[in-house]
Amino acid sequence: MDWTSFVLMVLRLVLWLKNTPIGRMAGTLAEAIKQSASDDQTKQSSSRLLNLPPELRIAIWELAVTDDAQYIPVIATGYARPKLLETCKQVRSEALELFYLSNHFHFDIRGYNDSLLLKFAEPLKAMNIRAYLTKAGFKTWTPGWDGLMRWLENLHTGQHWLSLANSKAPGSAACLLVKGLFVTARALREVEWNRLKEILESMRPALVALDARWAE
Repeated sequence: MDWTSFVLMVLRLVLWLKNTPIGRMAGTLAEAIKQSASDDQTKQSSSRLLNLPPELRIAIWELAVTDDAQYIPVIATGYARPKLLETCKQVRSEALELFYLSNHFHFDIRGYNDSLLLKFAEPLKAMNIRAYLTKAGFKTWTPGWDGLMRWLENLHTGQHWLSLANSKAPGSAACLLVKGLFVTARALREVEWNRLKEILESMRPALVALDARWAE
């Protein structure tokens, strides 16, 4: 098989896989790469797939790790990652950031406790993938003032960057007011936390008036 035929074959495969669920798509590509590359540097360097031009490889990886149909749920035990990321070091280094930047992650937050967000963000910070996660969704269960304040403080001190400020989901008046607290915290990020906390605390009575559970 000549080089042009191989490239066309890969593109046809990717286009076909694009119409399948992400798990099957990533798994199929992963198996293909495992057959064409290994941890052995000599074999890896001779892999036709890995020897494709960088622009074409990146396009293939992005198609393989992106799920346009649904969000990826993030729960306390973790979240699903494409098998493609487990194939070899080169593929992982090229595809990992694409996975985080291209997908919509959904966090199940209870009592506004952001411990799940801290757990999610920590390895990304270590890998220098600060994923400008504009595709993040949050399902916030039950009011929790203490949890909300810790979340806002962690944002303010740079522990993570996942915020409700950019959330576009409609909600109750209380939800909109909470979003307003995140917007306020972002606008006053240069203010010392103790002063910012006083400002945020002054808004609490309005939340309590909408839902008495915010007083707890």
